[in-house]
Amino acid sequence: MTQYTNALTLCLPYNEKLRLLALSVLREECGRELSRQAHYNGEKFSWREFNQQFNRDYGDLILDELVKTIEHLFGLDTMEKIAKRKKQHIEQAQARTIK
Repeated sequence: MTQYTNALTLCLPYNEKLRLLALSVLREECGRELSRQAHYNGEKFSWREFNQQFNRDYGDLILDELVKTIEHLFGLDTMEKIAKRKKQHIEQAQARTIK
């Protein structure tokens, strides 16, 4: 017999959704910058290795720490700006798949 689970208990709290959004933007912005640096220097860059190390290093940061880090490194100082950058990432990825 399958045990009943209330659907709302399966939903992430809003603050965790914001934290994951900020983490995603920080990962993408940082990875893009490091990828460009590696390319410029004629070095290899592995997104797989980067993602694994990034998650180990930053995956547990709280939302406030993530926002402060994003502001310091990339100038995005509000969740609105972070969300807008995430939307840009999604649009850029969609444009690449259309080509």
